[in-house]
Amino acid sequence: MRDGFGSRATGEDTDLCAPWRTDAASAFAFCFVQAFRGKLHWITVPPFAINLVANLIFTPIQFGLRNLPLASLDILIVWGSMIWLAIAIWPRRRWVAFAQVPYFVWVSIATALQLSISAMNWGR
Repeated sequence: MRDGFGSRATGEDTDLCAPWRTDAASAFAFCFVQAFRGKLHWITVPPFAINLVANLIFTPIQFGLRNLPLASLDILIVWGSMIWLAIAIWPRRRWVAFAQVPYFVWVSIATALQLSISAMNWGR
């Protein structure tokens, strides 16, 4: 039996992506805090911020507006900002770039799915 949050009523965590999101979120938070404290150059912040905003607006675009072309553009921004942030952070904190790898794989799969869904529904 499941509760309203998608996990079992026994309290068992069934979200397989939780560790990946935790690593990526921890790295994001680390970079924002370090930049705020002046220990990390601000040039590393924009790709993280763009990725965060684009990620947050994907679901309302896809499921609220039901706008497949705009959702495809948004997921491409998420994917592109992942590459940008890895390049931006690599010379300064390599572990942050490595922590993004599972998230990048997940975003790549989501991007491929979104683009294929949009292509199959083109003109409808």
